[in-house]
Amino acid sequence: MTPVAPVEPSNEHVVEVRYKPNSRVLDNRGRWAAKLSEELQLPHWKIEPNRLDVMEANKRRSCFVSFRNLGFQAADTPTRNYFVDQTSKFFKVLFDLGEFPKSLHVERFGVRSKFCVPYGGSFEDLVTRYTTRYVVPTEAAREAIGPGAKLVDVAGPLNFIDEIGNFNTMGGPVRQAEAAGLFAKDAGFPDVGLFYDIDYWTRPDHSLAFHDLTKLLTGFAVAAWDRHERVVKLIAGD
Repeated sequence: MTPVAPVEPSNEHVVEVRYKPNSRVLDNRGRWAAKLSEELQLPHWKIEPNRLDVMEANKRRSCFVSFRNLGFQAADTPTRNYFVDQTSKFFKVLFDLGEFPKSLHVERFGVRSKFCVPYGGSFEDLVTRYTTRYVVPTEAAREAIGPGAKLVDVAGPLNFIDEIGNFNTMGGPVRQAEAAGLFAKDAGFPDVGLFYDIDYWTRPDHSLAFHDLTKLLTGFAVAAWDRHERVVKLIAGD
């Protein structure tokens, strides 16, 4: 029998910048799409009345620019720095365009990262680890629920703020079918995995240049990856 290859961890990262309407997009969609396609090696285009999209055939990398927002996404990135490097390049290409503004009045800046890490034990074991190491029901809560109730699954939001921004989190044990509904792709997930979703955001409401956006991007993306690694180690580690 041919051995089955182990399932690799999955990840998905998206950055979105919302800004005051920029009418220049409407006049330059084709030119900007061609430049982004060439510089980022994203061969496929989609041009709409108020927006342009440029992407790979498998859509593991894609970007868009509209009159109201812009963004970049990457999935199953090979290194922890890949998403930041690729998005920074996207920002640079845009800001180097002669017609693109040198700064944007940013209303919201957000970076969302999702992770699914394979777990070698049973789903029930992972639920126990999650509820004894990360989200622990109080004794009063257990008593209120009742002595005959057995916890069989767990997930829920935990939202925070730190020195660099706000971040909303969601996590929990997942089975293969559930994981497939949480990511853009629909295959390549483990039978049992630990899911972690972290959405960093801020509302500057003032003008930001290229270096401001890359600083926010790097801070949010690095903090998200570091936090996910710590949470996974806490829950699934020995």
